[in-house]
Order: sequence, then structure tokens, then C-alpha cells
Amino acid sequence: MSKADDLKEREQWVLDALYGLKAGEMLKVLNHASLAILNKTKSEQFRGKPDTQKHQVRRRLSEIEKDPEVAAFIKSNAQHKEQAKLLRQMKVIFKERCPSQSALSRYLTKCRRQRAQIKREAD
Repeated sequence: MSKADDLKEREQWVLDALYGLKAGEMLKVLNHASLAILNKTKSEQFRGKPDTQKHQVRRRLSEIEKDPEVAAFIKSNAQHKEQAKLLRQMKVIFKERCPSQSALSRYLTKCRRQRAQIKREAD
């Protein structure tokens, strides 16, 4: 992703966060945010990322997450099969909806991290 594309995506994220406010309210929020950035001292490093506890960060859904049937199939079969076997079976069942090997790998990693997080919070 180019720098221009990244900035455009971030701009859209900000606009989405302001959605529903009146124009004057939007300007007040942007003004306060600008002042907060400018008022940071040199000893404080402004990170620019919201605290995920206070603000829900929106992220783009993966192609697997956009297809609930594929996601459910992966979740129900992932622990019982090797990744290569799972991918071969998915190619037969889902044909053009079948994710790539790298997408499947990323999704399985994400699922493992989520399970570990849930387990840590339960303990």
C-alpha cells in the first residue's frame, strides 16, 4: 500500500468515526484533537493510536471473515486436519470461494491468538 493510499484510508477512518455528528461538532472534535497533538511536550511521545480499551478500532475484514460459511468450515475442521489437507478439501467444496494458502494461514493464526487470549482472560 502506498503512502497516499494509507493516508486516504486513515482519512476515511477519521470520517467514519465522526459520522453522525453535526458539522460544527465535527470541527470541534477535530480542533480538540489538533490541540492535543500540538500540546504534547517533547518528553511525551505522541503515538497517535487510540487506546483500544476506550475506542473500538475498526479493521478491514478478511475475505474469510466476510464469508461465514467458509469461516465456520475452517473453525470446525482446523483442529482435526493439517492445513494442506484442509485447503485441498476446501478447494473441492468451495471452488472459487476457497481462500489462498496464505489467507488460510493468517486466519488460523488469528484464531489461535483469539483462543489463547480467551484462555488467558478466563484464568
